Amino acid sequence: MPDISVRLDTVPFQKSMKAAYSNQFPYAVSQALNEVAFAARNDLQAHQRREFIIRRPWVLKGTVVEKASKQNLRAEVGSIRPFMALQATGGIKRPGSGRSSLSIPTSNLVSKNRVPSRRTQWPKPLLGRSTRGTRHFIKGGALLQVRRGGPPRRLWIFRKSVRVEKRLNVGETVEATMFVGWDSTLLKWIDKALASRK
Repeated sequence: MPDISVRLDTVPFQKSMKAAYSNQFPYAVSQALNEVAFAARNDLQAHQRREFIIRRPWVLKGTVVEKASKQNLRAEVGSIRPFMALQATGGIKRPGSGRSSLSIPTSNLVSKNRVPSRRTQWPKPLLGRSTRGTRHFIKGGALLQVRRGGPPRRLWIFRKSVRVEKRLNVGETVEATMFVGWDSTLLKWIDKALASRK
């Protein structure tokens, strides 16, 4: 019986795999992280549109992604708008610096849950304005309007603090997006990275 031997040199294969892992794998992971992070941002913006009345696009544009890189395999999704922090965590809102109280519009001033956007309807301009038969004044922690012959109407109430309920589910939204899209996205980017390997 003849003696047959097979010799397999795996050194080139090992070098090739090591190079692919050290260069291409971190690239693939960073690209997959970024793709899923941008999908999570889009889902978070959709959640904001459902939960809040968005009057200006800068609110949604404040939801940003800090992208991952080959050196930093971490992507972050969040809002750069300070007022959104309480919407995500809940808590007590207090007046900003230089203010003594929060101004809250009443149903006599707003319609369909919209805050008055015209500055002429805000407390300070109203107090400085008297029209024929209409007076505005503060009494008992509220800005009142009295029209000739009518009862006083509360337009604004003033509070030292207000409890804000959690309405923005950042963690849950991002986790749901990651759960649905991470595996397939990572595999797609690993395939692309290995196909483009030199």
